[in-house]
Amino acid sequence: TAMVALENGNLDDEITFDESVYDLEEGSSHVGIQPGEKMTLRHALYALMLESANDAGVGIAEYLGGSLEGFAELMNQKAEELGCVNTHFTNPHGLHNENHYTCAYDMALIAQAAYEIPEFREMVSSTQSYCPPTNVTEEERYFVNHHKMIQEESEYYEEWCTGGKTGYTSDAWNTLVTYGEKNGRKQVCVVLRVPGAVKCYEETALLMNYGFDNFQKVSIKEREKSENIKSIDENAYVLLPSGVEFESLEMKLIPDSNDKTAGIVEYTYDGHLVGTASVQFSDVYLEKNEPEMKPEEKKEEQKENSVWKWIIWIVAGIVILGTIFFLFLLAVAVKRKKKREAQRRRRIARKRKRQQEERYRQMSGERRRERSRRDTRDRYER
Repeated sequence: TAMVALENGNLDDEITFDESVYDLEEGSSHVGIQPGEKMTLRHALYALMLESANDAGVGIAEYLGGSLEGFAELMNQKAEELGCVNTHFTNPHGLHNENHYTCAYDMALIAQAAYEIPEFREMVSSTQSYCPPTNVTEEERYFVNHHKMIQEESEYYEEWCTGGKTGYTSDAWNTLVTYGEKNGRKQVCVVLRVPGAVKCYEETALLMNYGFDNFQKVSIKEREKSENIKSIDENAYVLLPSGVEFESLEMKLIPDSNDKTAGIVEYTYDGHLVGTASVQFSDVYLEKNEPEMKPEEKKEEQKENSVWKWIIWIVAGIVILGTIFFLFLLAVAVKRKKKREAQRRRRIARKRKRQQEERYRQMSGERRRERSRRDTRDRYER
């Protein structure tokens, strides 16, 4: 509920609670929220996570989901996204319902994902918090984290504990989710259906300490020497039981569906996934794993190539014909230009001849004879 609320709401949003805060089974935990009371999402979440306030859970669900059913749908979508295999939610608080269930594996996935949210980590690691006076309540409300492993004065206190969440119903019995950090490693532990709160803490301590003492983080980048890998995420690691060597792991390379040069590498030990890393594949790998076309793919490629060849030939033919036509038009234009120039010269010559004849007719007889003698003498002298 807290994770979905943090992903879909703003911590400073103001929630107005209604009569549904009373629609809870008798004896269930609450912080006395009244109909019409206003509270920020931040304070409602602290009430939810530290005091198991079911009335706060109802108000959060109705504010962000429109109804309990609408918010439960958001919860189920998130569970499916995280890979949960045996989970279905019907309400935001976990009170008994035949169709509301989960398992330890799924709850660990949910808890792990929620821990990645900084605001969530801050809430579950808080030993106490408070809500200032509201429009209905004049007193401050104080919230105390009921997880005893985080309380220093508790006999169940563990230095490595960084928070968690308690739970109980008469049908589910005691349940506990616990976070821990030690030697640079983070762990989450889930115990369900435990007969007694004391046994919850005892079994959680045994499981968490076993995990810290008997497993080791090994850097993948420092140990992976495969010629198939060009580069690898330097922050990736595998988590191995003590005494198990990196070389004994089974490795599987999984190419990205969009980028065949990249992908992930998975490591398993005795059938269990122990780590993954993002990788860039080497040229050696890419050459060895270049996909070979199926016969139908080859036919399709040949058909496609044939189509492209025809297109190229058609385009080339159009270009050639266009060039020939252009040259033909150019030759016709040049020929017409020469013809017009010859006609122009002939017109000029005829015009000059007419002008000369006209001038000759206009001359007197004596002048014509004198000119004729002069022309004859000039010819004789030449």
